[in-house]
Amino acid sequence: MDRRRVRIISLVSSLLFLVLSSQASIRLEDLKARYDPLIKKQAAKHGLPPDLVHAVIKVESNYNQFAVSDKGALGLMQLMPETAMKYGVMNVFDPEQNIEGGVKYLKDLVKLYKGDRNLVLAAYNAGQQAV
Repeated sequence: MDRRRVRIISLVSSLLFLVLSSQASIRLEDLKARYDPLIKKQAAKHGLPPDLVHAVIKVESNYNQFAVSDKGALGLMQLMPETAMKYGVMNVFDPEQNIEGGVKYLKDLVKLYKGDRNLVLAAYNAGQQAV
């Protein structure tokens, strides 16, 4: 291949990468905006900062309401089935129910670990037995 052709292919590849990566970024921001009212409502109701709830959702499911982990955690806030049942979540893939259950669980962890965010987040992610 001649140099001109290689440069054109390289340029097209770079442009394609930029377009696809910007679409992924926009998509994530759209999802975050979609769930923001539910997050703010539940965070306010249970006395937690909305940014904490957003951070958990970002890390746990990347805002995918249908996320399923290999450990069996489900939905936006990646609730384990037992945790979902404990907090009254009947449909883990319903964003409102999942966020409410996850926020209630976070609130209980905040109380249990006396506000230590490192312990709260470790327990949320790995389970209380790991902390």
